[in-house]
Amino acid sequence: MVNKLRELGAQKIILFGSYARGRADVFTDLDIIVILETGLPFVERTGYVYRELAPRVPSDILVYTPEEWQRMQDRPFIRQALAEGKILYEKSTR
Repeated sequence: MVNKLRELGAQKIILFGSYARGRADVFTDLDIIVILETGLPFVERTGYVYRELAPRVPSDILVYTPEEWQRMQDRPFIRQALAEGKILYEKSTR
């Protein structure tokens, strides 16, 4: 999944939720935040990523542009995702 998201141009991929906390069970879905430069509206870009990935496990994938991501840093949901989450990939800025 990470490799495919990288191929799509992901700048950052964050795993959060139960899997990141090590508390996954049979009822748990995979929670992922993807930062991706795109001109598509939120719903369309999320649909695009789901179609490209075709996840085999239940997944909740949130796709934000870099600009949206920067504006959201002070939101409690994002702060919690960053605090408990694991960065699976981050594009080098070099």
